[in-house]
Amino acid sequence: NIFGYQGTYKFIYNPKGVRPFDALIMILATYCFRKLGAYEFSDVLKQKLSCNGKKSYTHGLLAKIPFRAVITTNFDLFIEQTNSANGRMCKTLLPNDMNISEERLGGALPVLKIHGSYETPDSIVLTKTGIRELLFNKPQYNETLKRYFTENTVLFYGYSFNDPDIDFILQGIMADKKGLTRKHYALLPNVGEIEISYLLQEYNIQVISYDTENDGHLAARGFLENIFQQLQR
Repeated sequence: NIFGYQGTYKFIYNPKGVRPFDALIMILATYCFRKLGAYEFSDVLKQKLSCNGKKSYTHGLLAKIPFRAVITTNFDLFIEQTNSANGRMCKTLLPNDMNISEERLGGALPVLKIHGSYETPDSIVLTKTGIRELLFNKPQYNETLKRYFTENTVLFYGYSFNDPDIDFILQGIMADKKGLTRKHYALLPNVGEIEISYLLQEYNIQVISYDTENDGHLAARGFLENIFQQLQR
């Protein structure tokens, strides 16, 4: 998503000497979205986040692991391009397309872009108004996401747990199931015991923590490489 790319981050917020917080970035992104309008904003996203001519080793590894589906807040096409390069066709599902049945996927990998895609400007959801509309007035959006989280074990990779959509869905499942939910897993950097305990108790998410002090995020990449190697045996 836009907060994971330094170029777009600079476009939105770059006051000298000030460290931003995720909530403030969301406010500024919303401001830009409303000022520019959906079409011009999506053009800026496309310029900043375009994956044309780019390769991502991490996306390539993820594409080699036979996940049943991908849920992403990203606007770009890295997932679709890397899976296609590995021989797996994708079906992109935008916020208003969440009611499609698995039978209609035709064996394609569903990529649920819960905030939309820069390829479809009117699909982009950034404002609180847009998020409320999805969560409270689009039952198929809720139902589809709940189904994926209740029927599958999910690996959170590169996710910061700051997205209101996912938080709402997970809390709803915890309430429906009285806390007796399927366990999920999250690969996260530099997580302490208190946060690990919190995510396990509040979301039934088991954190796999890794240290970035010496090798940055190479340990996360190594984790994916290990999964892929295990699948080859």
